[in-house]
Amino acid sequence: MGSTELSNPQVTAELLATFGEGTAAYIKRIEIDGATAWAIHGADGAELAVMGNREVAFSAARQHDLEPFSVN
Repeated sequence: MGSTELSNPQVTAELLATFGEGTAAYIKRIEIDGATAWAIHGADGAELAVMGNREVAFSAARQHDLEPFSVN
């Protein structure tokens, strides 16, 4: 294997769910009763909160020492 080649190890779903655990929050736009809202999810995919405003969702994540990331 050359120096620029990478191996492709198998990563389990369980291991993948732990990436960012306790340090990352994922902010996703959702619809509730026809209105736009912003869900905050933990690294494991668990919904932590729902906010009516994107900026508030990012601020809430930061207030809980989580680095927010926007996802689609």
